[in-house]
Amino acid sequence: MATKVKMKDLSSADLQNQLESLRTELREARFQFGITRTITNPARVRKAKKDISRILTLLHERNRKGSN
Repeated sequence: MATKVKMKDLSSADLQNQLESLRTELREARFQFGITRTITNPARVRKAKKDISRILTLLHERNRKGSN
């Protein structure tokens, strides 16, 4: 995806959409590995997991700021 600075500029709806697409990408990569035991780009899994974590962190921060 993008850096944390660019992610902060996105709306919550955009982050949710990006989160959904990253989870789908991760699921497909794991499925591909489970079936064929090969991944064309293993770094893709690591990057997707890190981006998911970044997005979830931003969403949780926004929810905490909104509730205070």
